[in-house]
Amino acid sequence: MKQAFSDKEESVRRSVLSGVGHALDEDPLGETKTSAAFKAAMFDLIVTLVPHEPVKERRSVSDDFTYADAIKLLPRLMRSKAREHLQHPSLFRADNRDLYVILESLSNAGVSVSVDLDKYLTDTRPKALADEHPYPYLYGQLLRASATQKHPRARELIQDALEVFDDWTVPENAAEAQWILLGLSPSLDNDIFAHLDRAGPDKLAKPLQQYVIVSEYFYDAMNGGLSQYFFNTSASSIRANVIALNEMGATGPADEIMAALKLFGPKGPPADHQKQREMMRANNSALFRLIDAVKVPEDVKQTPENVEHKYETIVHAKLYLAKFPEICKAVPRYSQ
Repeated sequence: MKQAFSDKEESVRRSVLSGVGHALDEDPLGETKTSAAFKAAMFDLIVTLVPHEPVKERRSVSDDFTYADAIKLLPRLMRSKAREHLQHPSLFRADNRDLYVILESLSNAGVSVSVDLDKYLTDTRPKALADEHPYPYLYGQLLRASATQKHPRARELIQDALEVFDDWTVPENAAEAQWILLGLSPSLDNDIFAHLDRAGPDKLAKPLQQYVIVSEYFYDAMNGGLSQYFFNTSASSIRANVIALNEMGATGPADEIMAALKLFGPKGPPADHQKQREMMRANNSALFRLIDAVKVPEDVKQTPENVEHKYETIVHAKLYLAKFPEICKAVPRYSQ
């Protein structure tokens, strides 16, 4: 570990941290729990990557990821020592651009912060509304911290974030803060996908299946546009996604997908996924461009009376899960 942390290649340092994270993932059957001695040894090594002394030189983007990974691991290794270390005044201050990572790490571990959250929330909200980086991320994590701390205004602050913020960054964290208030895992989404890998889709309750379908659509479309989603997804799954989106209130994206389905002809895409792909590749991939050009008519887009339409679909999906707390509580927690 010591040798890896002094390696000049960031990928080596980050891979070692990833390995420690996998070692900490709890087996639902309780068969592979790590020892207290292992956790203490790993903490003493990894905490050296998050020094209290200010960094004189700005980190590279790749080193930023390693730094963030180290912060996220510390509370999973030793909660009390991590809480003390990460709330040291040299780290826990509003002008620290990594404060939102510290807050995320602590709330994921269910650790309350011992600071005046009201001041942080009041000072950060206008900067987050103005979309000044990194304040939307910071304000979102402050909302999660307020839920972890059972702040008396947590519910009010969450609702305000859902109604006022247009960008999805703050509302997504507000939705996760709602999970925390309901007693659900802050990392519920990761737990659902881990459960999917182990148990298969048929073992997931319908709300969880709906969440998986919409999440996969969101990340696929965000990564490569609507055409990439169509290329990677069968017609039956696409239609199931439309149903899920409408149930969640994300009618705008559902209408866009329906409009794209019509580009394949009256019957829509072929049932055979490979034929669907071949159809998209035909005619110099013109169908790719047509799908990406699909837009919902302005008259069915967001209106002041229906604020739900302004959310990205991942926010709709997370708010939808909050309607089924008992089902969500039954999902095994794979990462603590």
